[in-house]
Amino acid sequence: MYDCFMSKSEQKIIDMATLIAPVIHSRDAVELVRNVIEKTDAVTSVVLDFNEVEFISRSAAHELLVLKENLKQAKNTDIVFTNTNKDVNGMLRIVAANRAVPKHTIVSLPLIERTNIQALQ
Repeated sequence: MYDCFMSKSEQKIIDMATLIAPVIHSRDAVELVRNVIEKTDAVTSVVLDFNEVEFISRSAAHELLVLKENLKQAKNTDIVFTNTNKDVNGMLRIVAANRAVPKHTIVSLPLIERTNIQALQ
């Protein structure tokens, strides 16, 4: 059986298709990745290899990006995505862009006053 966890000194490479599946469709699937990473010691970099992954859902992409952010802040561990196809790369980019602009950010617009047109004559 192919080992989906290859290590190089302080770097861990995880084959996403072997660990999860060629279609990554839920936040729960990303929990497997989190568990594998948390079980390793002295890792400064994690490479998630998407070589055989055909699709990733928006929710799974969001969970991966949250995991990436949390590991960087908590353990100074970097996560790198490699061998992403066009669809996987596109979904990660879309979700990352949406995370960069919070939904609760409200653009201030000038107040519009109502004017009685007959009063202007």
